[in-house]
Amino acid sequence: MSEMEAQNSRKQNKAKTEAVKRLPIVKIEKKHCKKIGTKLEPPTCTVCCDSINVDSKGMFMPCGHVYHPDCLTPWLESHNSCPVCRFELPLEEETEN
Repeated sequence: MSEMEAQNSRKQNKAKTEAVKRLPIVKIEKKHCKKIGTKLEPPTCTVCCDSINVDSKGMFMPCGHVYHPDCLTPWLESHNSCPVCRFELPLEEETEN
């Protein structure tokens, strides 16, 4: 695929800017962690594969999956779906110049 085709494909799949702005960003608390035995495991951002630590910020998709805001926002610049379950946000409409 040429670079130009790749760029057009990214633009066509971009999540609507207003939908991305409405995604909640919350402080990760113990209630967001998974209990494994006696330990709590913080959620994992599947974009970067790192933990989202307690007291840091997490960005939630409507499907309930959580990511680092700095990971999910760039993802949604070229995809309109959740990286895990493919829940779709509205697409950005192309504007003609």
